[in-house]
Amino acid sequence: MLWIKSFHLISLFIWVGGLLGLSRMLGYHVKENEETRAALSRIEKRMYYFVTVPGGVLALITGLMLLFGVGREGVTPMETALSYLAPRDAGGHETPWYITFHVKLALVVALLGCDFYLGSQIRMLARGGTPPGKARYSALHGIISVILMAIVILMIAGPLRRG
Repeated sequence: MLWIKSFHLISLFIWVGGLLGLSRMLGYHVKENEETRAALSRIEKRMYYFVTVPGGVLALITGLMLLFGVGREGVTPMETALSYLAPRDAGGHETPWYITFHVKLALVVALLGCDFYLGSQIRMLARGGTPPGKARYSALHGIISVILMAIVILMIAGPLRRG
């Protein structure tokens, strides 16, 4: 189980690191001339498809493995998943991860939205489309950073955990 958690964290940082790097790179892309833009597009596509997407997929796979208790003995996958999803356990007691897990899940969905948006921007710029401006990419960079910080704080410090 600790190996899965380790790979989950490593892949999360690879995924988010790729998103942060790409959001910054797209901001620079906007200000460059055509020749430099073409070179940046090639780099952005490689970074997105060979670093960011695999990191995101691995983070999601390992997250699902943790959710369903892969590697835990004596507990069925559904019991493990329900301990995260249900507000109360079989004995009627509040589960400690209930609120934290749902907030983390919402943040992961927001992170996926940022990922899909960056992917669409990379494809649009590679086709020679008009970029929206550096400010949008800078704001996206900040949003991704805040999401990462919130996820790490939720999972390590557990401010919403009960029990």
